[in-house]
Amino acid sequence: MLIRIAKSNLVFQYLLVFVVSLLLAGKAFASKGFLDGNTWLAWFLHLAWALAIGWIAAKHRLTRNPGLLALIFLCLDVAHAGMDYSSRIWVYPIFIISFHYGLSIYGKEKPYPAIFNSAFFWSASTVFCPELLFSLPCFFIILLSYSATSWRELGSALLGIGVPYWLAGTYDFLWQDDLLVRIWDKALIFGIPGFSPDILLPGLLGLFCSVISFLAMLSLKKNLQDLDMAERHRASALTALFLYFCVFTVATRIHPDTIFPLFIPSAFFCTKFLINLKRESAKDMILLAIIVLSLLACYF
Repeated sequence: MLIRIAKSNLVFQYLLVFVVSLLLAGKAFASKGFLDGNTWLAWFLHLAWALAIGWIAAKHRLTRNPGLLALIFLCLDVAHAGMDYSSRIWVYPIFIISFHYGLSIYGKEKPYPAIFNSAFFWSASTVFCPELLFSLPCFFIILLSYSATSWRELGSALLGIGVPYWLAGTYDFLWQDDLLVRIWDKALIFGIPGFSPDILLPGLLGLFCSVISFLAMLSLKKNLQDLDMAERHRASALTALFLYFCVFTVATRIHPDTIFPLFIPSAFFCTKFLINLKRESAKDMILLAIIVLSLLACYF
């Protein structure tokens, strides 16, 4: 019933996102006070970035249910990153802009500006969040999914990736700083991931959504004939992003609040699975499980 109402009602979808966002922030408000400015700022930013993901997905015809996609992204994001304010949350819009330009590559006669912009903002996000440095090869895997393999396209990607680090090197030279060294030191995160009780519930939520995403990818493969060529390429790009970050997350000591790029394709595939699933009761149970797990991760 819940999914059936949401599927045909965008207002209800966004109302659900708003209500759940307040519930996710409940513990932070209770512990720090309802008038705490940083908590309100963190709540607003998490909500804004989730809505931006939904809007971009709708703009690029990835989904007709952007509110549900935003809701699942928000649940994954807050469950892993928490509702405390952190300067790292400002890395989100940089990567989201890269995501937007990345989805704009296909179907253009000369996609070089879109490729450059996407690569530039992806690379810039790794300057501010060095733990994501080793995600950069994923950008070229995504280009392969778009069949963007000419020397001009690859050159645009390399130039876009290089410019933020050239700017960082220029900053080091002019101000006698060691920014590039600090970035490299923070980027060396390969090794066995650590474990603590605090990441148990967020980990369960991430695993649950990952399993649903894998099931959605299998069902999407069966229904490729219903998608136009642009949608197929964008779905392939999201598949590459999801699989790469799954491996990247397992193989590194990356902190849970830095894996937000994984939540974008996870939210997309979970939304697809919920919409395409035949049993209405199962749809509602899965959505409620995602919301409840995210709330438990925030409160316990």
